[in-house]
Amino acid sequence: MKNKILVLVILTCMLYGSKAQNKIGYINVDKVFSVLPETAKADSALASYQENWAKEYEKEKDELQKAYNKFATDSTKMTQQEKSATRKKINDALVDNNNKGQQFNQLIEQEKEKLIKPIREKIIKVIQEYAKQNGYAHILYESNALLLNTEDDVTTKIIEKLKSK
Repeated sequence: MKNKILVLVILTCMLYGSKAQNKIGYINVDKVFSVLPETAKADSALASYQENWAKEYEKEKDELQKAYNKFATDSTKMTQQEKSATRKKINDALVDNNNKGQQFNQLIEQEKEKLIKPIREKIIKVIQEYAKQNGYAHILYESNALLLNTEDDVTTKIIEKLKSK
């Protein structure tokens, strides 16, 4: 909410606070990302990466479940010391598995950032070039803009420029 108010105040100051009005545009970045072939390739690579990690994680999870089932079946034949040792081993494996799940999520986010970063940088460069060539002082993300004039939507123009590169 504070960000939206801040954007509104900044826009108001920029529009009415100076004698010369600055040209402001906006862009739907999600739409730009969705039409780029690089995004499809990055999505595919990320899905493959995620699938490989998921298989490993699920395999360990299945092994843990088997160990627990075996313990449940065999525990009646175990001494108290054996039960305690086996419970500890299973609990430690469960903690490890949960930690791997968290690590898995972090690795996926890191891989996603690695794959998206060059695409984002390419888009930003094209936006900056377009803004400079067409006299835009600012180009905002559509989701952050409060007042939108369809004439100021540069999304299609940016997509055209990206496709021509």
